[in-house]
Amino acid sequence: MALTQISTGGIKDDAVTEAKLPANSVGNSEMKDDAVGVAELSATGTASSSTFLRGDNSWVTPTDTNTQLAFANDANNRVVTGDGSGGLNGEANLTFDGTKLLLGTTTEGFNYADEITVESSTHAGMTIRSGTSSLGTIAFSDGTSGTDEYRGYIQYDHNTNVLGLGCDAGQKISIASGGNVTIDDGDLVIGTAGHGIDFSAVSHATGMTSEILDGYEEGTWTPDFFYHSSVSNVAGHYTKIGRMVYAYFTGVYYSNSSNVTQYISNLPFTSSNNTGGNGGVARGYQDFDIQNGPIYWIEPNTTKIFFYKDNGVGMPASDGNGNSFRGLAIYHTDS
Repeated sequence: MALTQISTGGIKDDAVTEAKLPANSVGNSEMKDDAVGVAELSATGTASSSTFLRGDNSWVTPTDTNTQLAFANDANNRVVTGDGSGGLNGEANLTFDGTKLLLGTTTEGFNYADEITVESSTHAGMTIRSGTSSLGTIAFSDGTSGTDEYRGYIQYDHNTNVLGLGCDAGQKISIASGGNVTIDDGDLVIGTAGHGIDFSAVSHATGMTSEILDGYEEGTWTPDFFYHSSVSNVAGHYTKIGRMVYAYFTGVYYSNSSNVTQYISNLPFTSSNNTGGNGGVARGYQDFDIQNGPIYWIEPNTTKIFFYKDNGVGMPASDGNGNSFRGLAIYHTDS
């Protein structure tokens, strides 16, 4: 095959074009290292180690448009927040050292290994801590800075599975996993009248009207023996459970010849006003014999115990003159 000679005029412009070169005819293997160097590139600007070639065929120096954000109030363990203007701020009253998160204070709450403490400017606040034992605690401080004492807490014991509530560093109420509630110290106080312990979960009779035990009381009362000129050894005490009243009484009265029915007044509670029924009864004793009596009877809506004979006739005061009475009244009250 005869060779085509290159004329003295050299290779003309566009003698070798993309259309005349097969795809991949010139690859990396056909080009030596540095075959095309910076000097062969025609671009504006100056090529150097600090410039780069842009798509518009120009050498440019990179410009750093990012500026370092200001960091105000820097100190150890401070949590950083943004200031809304591109700056950062180290919060003096919000710190975290890897185990303790303190909010509103720079003083560790109760100095336990792991805790979150929230405190006001007066140092009153609370601490959530786990410590190194089986106890998980939310403790409430009393406003004294830097103390280990607390005035109230909610505490869970992982070993016993019991939740405890306490104050003044002493447990007051325990709630067991089975549901039992124990008052460790103090009383159960019903703060509103008409409320109490509700037994509605248990079975009840057809005529049931309430299943709330809403009262208990005990104390003393002074029996007032009517139709007498003098009395001695008078005493009384009572116990009230719900609406049921148990009132004990004793006394000796003298110098009475009246035929009016004897009665004792001043019971601690008024008997229920049961229309057509009775207020209650009393079981008594006297140190003398009275024919057909007496029967102690409490009428509705009164504070009186009347004495009757078993034939329904009132026992005259003269029958008991100078003798001793004692007994126990049992009756309902609406109080």
